[in-house]
Amino acid sequence: MKTKLLGLLVIVAVITGACKKDPEKGLTPPTQSGANTFSCKINGQIFMPKQELFGPTPLYGQIETSNGYKTLIISASNPSDPFIKNIYINIFDFKGIGTYPIVIADGVYVDCYLNVPAPNQEKSRSGTLKITKYEGKIVSGTFEFNVTHGTENIAVTLGRFDLTLR
Repeated sequence: MKTKLLGLLVIVAVITGACKKDPEKGLTPPTQSGANTFSCKINGQIFMPKQELFGPTPLYGQIETSNGYKTLIISASNPSDPFIKNIYINIFDFKGIGTYPIVIADGVYVDCYLNVPAPNQEKSRSGTLKITKYEGKIVSGTFEFNVTHGTENIAVTLGRFDLTLR
């Protein structure tokens, strides 16, 4: 009897372990080909850029050069997202592949335009941007950060992008 019970418990444990949810399910694949993809989770919900009828381009990336400094700018919009309608990533003094801690004073920040009445712009005060590829016009990477709006913390996790720069 004990052997049967133990066997049953092992089977239940294996089935339960196999049914764990994939936290990356529904996100864009992690590519490095300039596929023009962007996705993340905002408080556990998937965010992807979405074209609005007659609206601006929902996703773009570009490098601006001024006074000898490069700035990487990435913008992703989805006006129907319940939390954030635009994520605007800025890396001042962009050097290419590497990890960039989000430090506003260093010019590394993420502006988030929230789907709430004005004032609706918040800056991320903590997080990391990681560039995994920068070659020619292709830039790919990952990110995670937190934004606070009033007393609400908005967690942006599992972020990834793969862009062909303008």
